[in-house]
Amino acid sequence: MPASHTKADKGLLRISELSALTDVPAPSIKFYIKEGLLPPPLKTSRNMAYYDESFVDRIRFIKELQTQHFLPLRVIREILSGSDGNGRLAEAQVLLELKGSFLGRPVGERSQPLAEPEVITQFNTYELELEKLRGMGILNPSETGGQRVYDGDDLDFLAALENNRRLGFRSEIGFQVDDLAIYLRFLEDLAREEVKLLISRTASKLSSEEIKQLAERGIREFGPLLMVLRRKMILKVLSGLRPGSSESPRQGSNGSRKRRKRNGRSSGVPGAAAAKTSGGDEEKPGAGSRGLS
Repeated sequence: MPASHTKADKGLLRISELSALTDVPAPSIKFYIKEGLLPPPLKTSRNMAYYDESFVDRIRFIKELQTQHFLPLRVIREILSGSDGNGRLAEAQVLLELKGSFLGRPVGERSQPLAEPEVITQFNTYELELEKLRGMGILNPSETGGQRVYDGDDLDFLAALENNRRLGFRSEIGFQVDDLAIYLRFLEDLAREEVKLLISRTASKLSSEEIKQLAERGIREFGPLLMVLRRKMILKVLSGLRPGSSESPRQGSNGSRKRRKRNGRSSGVPGAAAAKTSGGDEEKPGAGSRGLS
């Protein structure tokens, strides 16, 4: 039996056949391979290579990303990074559909847009604070008639920020919008993992519309579960703190052991400083401990 028939029986294609099936020229296919958008084909000789059927879906998807979503090859490569079959392609397609569904429209409860002067009055804020929040990426107003306009989640956030101040988290005692940076740092990682989890669990099991509806419900209704988990974690941290220390037992214990090792002695009191002062006297146990802030 000729070798070409054997390859065809196994579902392998020559580049000319792959080009005909995808309506993409052979030089473009070779360029996709060179740029890392496609995996290397099965080479049987220096001038002969075969492509399995998964290449057809991948090339068609690349064309869709270019022609319908106007994405550059660099972005397409990131989307396809690590793809090893139709399962990952389905995940990428779901991601694009979700982006199309949620981006560019307000998600929050307040859909009536407000210009910046109205925002300042209604939410008891000021221009410098709004500027900081924009710089942190928390607020994303649009421009209309030379004015910044806020809607959706931006207004929900400002309402929540004002409520926090009513609860007592005020700038007079040191709370500033800059403190939100710690939430941004961890919540961005959490959001990324949540999206990955949603897509990996649903891409091959639910229709696109069902996935969109599930994502919508998750965005709106998942909050109570997260708040309970957050409360449990805070109580867990508080239960592990020792009086007179702002570090958890594990951190404080490790830190104390390291300090005692460096100093070559132990004070005999957990967490106590045993370093010598500049005058040569040992510091009393507990003199270097910090209060819980």
